[in-house]
Amino acid sequence: MKLSAALLLFIASGAGVLLAQPPQNGNLPAGPAGASGGPGPGRGRGGRGASPIEIVGDAKAGEAYFNGAGKCSTCHSPTGDLKGIATRLTGVALEGRMVLPRGSGGYPSLGAAPAKPDLPLKVVVKMPSGPALSGSVVSLDDFHVTFKDSTGALQTITRNGDVPSVTITDPAQAHLDLLPKLTDKIMHDLTAYLVTLK
Repeated sequence: MKLSAALLLFIASGAGVLLAQPPQNGNLPAGPAGASGGPGPGRGRGGRGASPIEIVGDAKAGEAYFNGAGKCSTCHSPTGDLKGIATRLTGVALEGRMVLPRGSGGYPSLGAAPAKPDLPLKVVVKMPSGPALSGSVVSLDDFHVTFKDSTGALQTITRNGDVPSVTITDPAQAHLDLLPKLTDKIMHDLTAYLVTLK
């Protein structure tokens, strides 16, 4: 999988600072927090209080991609789940959340915005007899599946090979499928569009 230069720099910076230019001689420039590049006092990983960055994309092109080729509007709406998103996240955090919706907590080998706990894996458990059970995965291994059902109750089901049938779906799968297709331009254009959603 080829990641864009901007994404690699975003991940490499560790501070959530998207660099407009590639580093010289492989060295990351000092960010607003000083030579360490880490978040300074009052600065998070792109949320409130983070240092501002220049938005370099084309918002109209981002909106066209959102509603067209990117198929973002299949799951997201500027008047629904994304309403006011730009008041809650800065451009860097928006870009990080777009690329890695679970944040680094969901993909521990990559750096990104803090984990988004409201994107749990979904599970459907089909017992040999009786109705299927479903919910949000809490724990899953070869021997048990524990999930929170629609009432909020925890259920643990013992697994024996393929019995019962367990189907896992990831609500963030569309974002993962989009990763190899994202270019710097697409990411910048989408970010420029998302920052207009105040």
